[in-house]
Amino acid sequence: MSQPKEILLHVGHGKTGTSFLQSVLAASSDALHFRQICYPISSSDRERAAKGLTTSGNLPNGENSWDRMLMQANDIAGMSLLVSNESLFQRLFDTIAEDISSRHPGVPVSVLLFVRNPLENVAASYSQAVKSGNLALSFEYALNNPHNDNISRAIKFSEACKKANFKLTVHNYSHERNRLLTLFSDWLCQPESTFVLPPVRVVNRSLDIAELEIQRAMNKYLPVDGAFLAQTMSARLPPTASSKPKASRVALETYCEEIGERIKQGNAYFGRELYYKEDIEPYVEGPQDQQICLSREQLDVMMETLAARIRMLSRSS
Repeated sequence: MSQPKEILLHVGHGKTGTSFLQSVLAASSDALHFRQICYPISSSDRERAAKGLTTSGNLPNGENSWDRMLMQANDIAGMSLLVSNESLFQRLFDTIAEDISSRHPGVPVSVLLFVRNPLENVAASYSQAVKSGNLALSFEYALNNPHNDNISRAIKFSEACKKANFKLTVHNYSHERNRLLTLFSDWLCQPESTFVLPPVRVVNRSLDIAELEIQRAMNKYLPVDGAFLAQTMSARLPPTASSKPKASRVALETYCEEIGERIKQGNAYFGRELYYKEDIEPYVEGPQDQQICLSREQLDVMMETLAARIRMLSRSS
């Protein structure tokens, strides 16, 4: 098997601008190849990502994913092999690291990891789970979920990189979201002008608080299958101002007290102020949050989407 001169892994983690960067990489794959950087990607994923639609990057899910990715490359000999997939952060990375090292012995590996402040991260992950049709529980459930601890995972991930002798670069998305492409191009040692921007300004648009609550209600009665509503709203409605899921002040204060120790541990491990505690006020539920306010455009898109789905089901029956 021909070997690349180096391997470059962009691993996310979740809700750190990964979809945007993957759209940029898909649209820029030819320009990158000209600069001796191979970003192997299937034609279908290239088309999706280049349109601003979400993908899982260029590493397929499932078995033999690395081999299936390399099948999309003509020849990686002497090239830089670029791989983007946030599941590399979520999976048991030490096993994956050993697999990469055994396949490409002696090839240096550099890793780019974006992290995010804990409260902001758990809020964004919660909203994504609702948007995907997988969650109907309140935001307080996410605050109390012990699995929402990406600081401990980042430390474990870093330890795996050290063990495998991978060079790790870490940035905090919460404070550098407006410089994502600059940071990425610096990591690749390529001019920012190399990259082609996706046709949409926001990739994987988040739901605003009203849309989120409507989708959450849909998930109670039509889990997973009801995600078509959020998908359509995300695709057709313009980007919204950032809105936060809401929880009680007590739940938020309890969460921040618990996460404070993990922030200290994370910053001590990485040797810098990487993570910060956030102001809980934008997340505190107030009386005004008992009302859901929709714009005329939101209402029209929702009703049109539901009417189309009902019409389709009526015809099929």
